[in-house]
Amino acid sequence: MDQVSEIVARQYSEYVYPEPILDMVKAIEEGYSQYGAPNLYAPLMWPEGRSLDGMKVLVAGCGTHQAAYFALTLPNATVTAIDLSLPSLQHGQFLKEKHGLGNLTLRQLNILEVGTLADQGPFDFIVCSGVLHHMADPDAGLRALASVLAPDGVMALMVYNRYARLGVYMLQDAWRRLGLQQNAEDIELIKTVTPRLPARHAVHAYVRSATDLGNDSGLVDTFLHPQDRAYTVPEVLAFARDNGLHFWDWNDRLDFSLSAVVAPNHPLHARMAKLPDEERWAVTELLLGGGGPHRFYLCHPGREMFKPNVATDADWSGFVPLVRYPGLEIVKEEGKPGRLKRRWHEFTLGADGIALINAIDNVRTITQILEEARTKVPGITEETARGFFATLQDWGHLLYATPNRKAQG
Repeated sequence: MDQVSEIVARQYSEYVYPEPILDMVKAIEEGYSQYGAPNLYAPLMWPEGRSLDGMKVLVAGCGTHQAAYFALTLPNATVTAIDLSLPSLQHGQFLKEKHGLGNLTLRQLNILEVGTLADQGPFDFIVCSGVLHHMADPDAGLRALASVLAPDGVMALMVYNRYARLGVYMLQDAWRRLGLQQNAEDIELIKTVTPRLPARHAVHAYVRSATDLGNDSGLVDTFLHPQDRAYTVPEVLAFARDNGLHFWDWNDRLDFSLSAVVAPNHPLHARMAKLPDEERWAVTELLLGGGGPHRFYLCHPGREMFKPNVATDADWSGFVPLVRYPGLEIVKEEGKPGRLKRRWHEFTLGADGIALINAIDNVRTITQILEEARTKVPGITEETARGFFATLQDWGHLLYATPNRKAQG
């Protein structure tokens, strides 16, 4: 084990992270979920269709409870989970025994050593959340994961967002210069000083959005971690490309949709339309202020043919819209137009939109949905329908299956 890995392993042994969940079944019933979970996001990763039964899953850097979540939500899959921290794995073992997770295997292992799991792979789905950015060489870690990813497999990754953490890095530097250590006295100092910093300090925006600063392990992980780096959008894309992988998609397109913030007729959109995707995402990140961590999917090159694009695809009308995106709420009020709401975004549906959204049953194609919607609003055109579904894809509110496309091989 390299020196950085030893230091990180020691930290997560003393300050177990994330805060353990004692009953995963109860947590899921109360709404706990994981970004990238195949039971929720499979159509985003495999729009061409993919059975979750028999899937081989690798949770790389599982922490205290991530492994149990995937084993519970994918009962007919085999889940292999690795971590450097023995206490984290011990809690994973507790959850395994508590919930009878016979499909879960836990191992203390460095990501750089995943090649030793050849007998359990290749893996159809790899999740690595908040881990690669703590490695001395994140690129080496990503290449190691790529080496055990199945040809049609998908990785769900999370890395820090540089702009979102500007205030964090200012404080990390200050605490480093002051010689603060991972001990009770210095953690208490951070707790008392941070709220007293001027309102203009960049750290306050981070603190308001963070969900893990209510305990010592979260504070240590954020402000006293010995090794982390963060990425801008161009750096995320280069991270994938430089290590031989294809950038598949963001976990939530809403984070990169300027049209959800600025009116579609604003002249800014005409300027943005001239940019390629990568540049448009980069500009959006800068305009929207960074947001949360970067959550995205990678795969091996060659899967591009499966990715649906309602706005440009010739066979767009054969796509099947799926109202499966976690958190999408269709609000209906007596005497008022319908509304869609998810996270911070809410918008009113016109008569056309209400008819189209109400015709979605997760089975009908867009062509069939349009036929059904016209029984309610006869004047809906194909152009209107295409624009509606393309917009909802741009906002990330709908997922799309592509039943008319055949899987390779």
